[in-house]
Formats: sequence, C-alpha cells, structure tokens
Amino acid sequence: MLKEKMLKGLGCLEIMTAGPLLAGSRASIALRYTAGPKGLKKGGSLRITIPHGFTTPQVDEFYKEGFVTVGCPKEGVSLAPGVVSKIFCAYRAELGHSGAFGKNIFVRLEQGELLEGEIIEITYGDISYYGSESWGPRPPRVPELSGIFEFTAAVDCDGSKAGPVTGYYLLPDSPKLAVLPQRTRRLIALAESNTEEKERVRLKVIQVDRYLNPVQAEAGEFKVEFAGKQHTCHLENGVLELPPLGSSANYMTYQVSMKTRPRVSGSSNPVKKGNYMGQFNLYWGDIHAHSSFSDGLGTPEDLLAFARDTAGLDFSAVTDHDDIGPYLAESEWAETGKAVSSFNEPGQFVTFLAYEYRSELADMVVYYPSGEGKVMCGKSREWNSPEKLLPKLKSLGAMIIPHQHFGADWRGFDPEIYRVMEIYSQHGSAEYRGCPRQIPFLTRQLQKNSAGNQDATFQEILALGARLGVTAGSDSHSGRPGLSNWTRVTRTYNGGLTAVFAGNKTREEIWKAIYSRHCYATSGPRIYLEFSLNGFPMGSELKAAKRSLKAYCIGAGALARVEVIKNTRAVKIVENPLQECVFTMEDTPERDEDYYYVRVTQRDGEMAWSSPIWVGRA
Repeated sequence: MLKEKMLKGLGCLEIMTAGPLLAGSRASIALRYTAGPKGLKKGGSLRITIPHGFTTPQVDEFYKEGFVTVGCPKEGVSLAPGVVSKIFCAYRAELGHSGAFGKNIFVRLEQGELLEGEIIEITYGDISYYGSESWGPRPPRVPELSGIFEFTAAVDCDGSKAGPVTGYYLLPDSPKLAVLPQRTRRLIALAESNTEEKERVRLKVIQVDRYLNPVQAEAGEFKVEFAGKQHTCHLENGVLELPPLGSSANYMTYQVSMKTRPRVSGSSNPVKKGNYMGQFNLYWGDIHAHSSFSDGLGTPEDLLAFARDTAGLDFSAVTDHDDIGPYLAESEWAETGKAVSSFNEPGQFVTFLAYEYRSELADMVVYYPSGEGKVMCGKSREWNSPEKLLPKLKSLGAMIIPHQHFGADWRGFDPEIYRVMEIYSQHGSAEYRGCPRQIPFLTRQLQKNSAGNQDATFQEILALGARLGVTAGSDSHSGRPGLSNWTRVTRTYNGGLTAVFAGNKTREEIWKAIYSRHCYATSGPRIYLEFSLNGFPMGSELKAAKRSLKAYCIGAGALARVEVIKNTRAVKIVENPLQECVFTMEDTPERDEDYYYVRVTQRDGEMAWSSPIWVGRA
C-alpha cells in the first residue's frame, strides 16, 4: 500500500482567506503554517497541494497569475519556495509528492529553525507588486467545479525524508475550502423513459449553473408546457407531478421554466407510452466514475448518492483506478464494496462493484455481477497480462468494458468476458477515426507499445470480428456520475450515458441486459432508441437471407439525421426527421456475416449509438 502516513506533532495549516468562494471566480489565498512540537529544522520542508482547477502556482514571475510568496516574521529564517506543477499519477519519491490531486508548493527552510508556535505565511496569487493596477496580474482562478477542496499539507520536519514513500508525513487535518455554484442558469428535466397511458408522470428538475454545477432546488411555481398547453405546477422536493399521457399521444416531452425567471428553462427527455417488445423498460446509468480512493473527489458513498439523488440515474458504479494516487488499498476496496451493497436497492437504484484496471498497455474497467470481487492490479507481475488476468476474471463471472481513453489490450480477447466497449466518455468518441468529437489522442495513445492495442476504435474492433455492444459513461473525476464534464484537471465534453432495455430495475436484470448487449450509448442526452432486425433486438446474433430492419427514435432535441451503419458505411440515412423518426428497410447479405447498428445525431451535435446486430447467411 503506497500511501503517505499521518503524523502528529507536525503543526497545522490554516486558510486565512474568508470562504466560501464562488465557482469560476478569482481570489488570492492566504495560508499560515504553524509549527508543532517537532518544529521545523534547517533543511526541512513544508508541502502544500493546490487542488486541480485552481490556477497553476508559480514562483518565478511576479507579473503573472498564480505567483507564490512566502515569509516568516522570525529573524534569521530564510525560506525557499518551489513548485512542481506536472501531473503524475503515482507517488514519486524523487519528487516528494503525487500529482494526482493537485499542483504542489514546497517551502524549504534554508536558514534558521522554527519552534513550536512559530509561523510561515504563504500567499498563493500574490498581486501586491502591482496593487490594483488594471494591467497587473489577476488573482488565481477558482475552479469552475463546486465542492469541497482540500489543501493537503505534509511536512519533512528535518530534511531527512524519513516519511514512507515520499519522505513527507501528512498533517492530520489539512484545511478545506468550499466552492459554491453560481446562480441557476438552466434546468434539466428528467422522467422515466417509459410510462403507461393512465400513469402520472413525475418530472425531476435539476437546477444547474453555467458550469453544470447542481444548485440547491428553489421550490416554488414552475411553468410546464406540453401537448400545446402551458400549465403552472408546484415543485416539491425537486419533482413536478404531471398528468398521464392519455390515449392520444405516443410520447411526450416537457418544456419547463421558472415562473419568476422564465429564461431559466429546459426540456425533458422524451417519455414514451408503453414499453419495448411488450416487456422491456429503458433504464439509464453511468458506470464509470472515480472517487477520492483514486484520483477523484468525494467518497464512494458521495458518488453513489449523487448518481441516485442528484443525477437521477437508475444504476451506477464506482470504478476507482487500481494504481493512481496510490494503489487502491484493501481497506478502500472493502469500503467501496460496503457502499455498493448498501446503495443497491432493487426496483429503485442498482449498483455494481468495479474498478479500473491499468497495465502498461490498457485501461479497462472490470465489473462484478454481485457485491463480491477482487482487485487485480495491472501493474503487478501477478496480473499484468491477459493470460494471467482473464482466467481469474472468468472464474468470478466478471465482465471487462474497455475504456478507449487509453486503449485496450485485445491480445486475450474472450467473448465471454468482453461483451461491450465504451464508445463514448467525457473525453470524446471512439466510434471511428475522424469521427465527431474523436478522443484527441485516440490514434496516438500514450501507452501504446504493443500490437495488442493498436486497434482503438469501435469500427476497427468490429472489423476484427469481435462482437461488442456499446456503452457510454462519464469517467467522472468529480464524483458526479450522470452529470459530469470535469476530469482531474480540466473541463471536457459532458459525460455519456448507458441505456439498457431490461425487464425490471434489479442488478441481475441490468447485468443481463448489458451482457446480452441489449443496450446503447449516448453522449449524455436521454435519446430514446429502439432497433431490431427480423424482430430480434440490438445485440442479437442470427442468420437470415432476408432482413427487415426497424428503427424507432425520439430525440431529446431536434434530430439532424438517423443512419443505419452496415459494415462501417451508412446504407440508410434519414435527414431532418424533427424529433421522432421511425422507419423500416429491407436488406440482403453482403458478407458471410454482416453487422448493423444505428447512429443518431441531433441538431445540437449530441449523439446515440445502438449496439450492433450480427447477421450471417442463412
């Protein structure tokens, strides 16, 4: 377990700047370190982590943002500040830190000694050299992400680097700074995708600021427009109760706005009357998100509570890295398992136990069908190759979903373990080379050094003969599955979602739906999509000489086009079908086995992809 240890007697760090701060604002931050009983001797150092999202600190140029100054009122004390701002995913002893959580300020005691109670003053974002001149540097930028940010402090009190791993010991209580969301900018309205004719519709309203931070719901009157009429409804516990669809409409979308601020508005996802094939309802999840147990924010409990209560998801998973910031500890894995078990409530909210496996060649997420599972770290010799890893996973009934952000290791491909792949995350799309929103480094992977992971896109993998369905997730590092556009260090696209057709909302049924590839992916909006061939749903395998394909789509906004992709090329394109699109097409074999999938593109650029259907010659 590569983790720094806490030690008492090292003193304390305080944030002297009044908080909380507003997301996206600017503020210089004053900190004060007070030495503890162990003091701080010549050659000793203080390390302060400035969380990711704040302006990068620097000590060289007073006329630029993020300038750091340090001082001590005690005579004879000389201090030397320094900054390491590069990102590192694991602790590096030679650097004295891990960059997984932020950029690090080091304050080294060059001369003198600090006794208990004596202080060091640190100003992060010192702009005093230019005062209030308009052409001087501005204070550091506060993260656009709201939440609680820890300024983690650690000390090497005598320069001996005696602490484990990095040479530093953590202070028991590092200070935290709250960053609040800005004012509500828009609304996100969510309802269950399937309803019955006489069933009332419950519309969950999420209020977000300009940066997608959830804002505490403002109860009161809201305007809701549907079926050509406008209604006034009262928001209670974040939910609007609306009348049933009735017999005249096949589906409905709802336009919602604040009565007191009508420009603050949003549209709901489409709500379809009836279920799919007479037995399946559509459920939504984000099964790729990280907590502070690796390089995310918040606890596993925080993450799952957000997925359920704020993002309104039907299912989710905690997928912490096995080797970032630092190795996932046995105690953390056990705590994750407890959280996953406690949040799993059949019929209400479903959770999965999972972790992200990282080797020198791959990023792949391992999922378990129950609350039991094992972490097998990809950097350990015991589990660093497919021939070592896959037999164990197979014995545990696990499933691997490759995460194309850094590629997958296809050398040990086993169709019983590899059932779907992540076609989209907040990093972008991996559908094909040159696709819209392509993951920026998809075709020049940082970790690529083997023939086993050269094929990076969905269409390339299908061309190899693999029968993989599709999922999407956020890869959230803000602890916000289902409503995330933030990595460890910067903003991104909005995260994707996985949609599954399942008989009911239980772990067993949703696992079965994903394993059977009765699922599809979106870039975030809850686009409704059905796709079948000769009556077989997406994800199926069959043989047929005559092929009748049927697609039905309702956009979460206006549709630009709906395409049927056969063996990498579009064989049918429906242009500008407004919001609802339904069509059938007939087709014949082209190869010994053909695959088909549907791609949906909205006018706003958001997308959906069905899992394929594979058809052999009869």
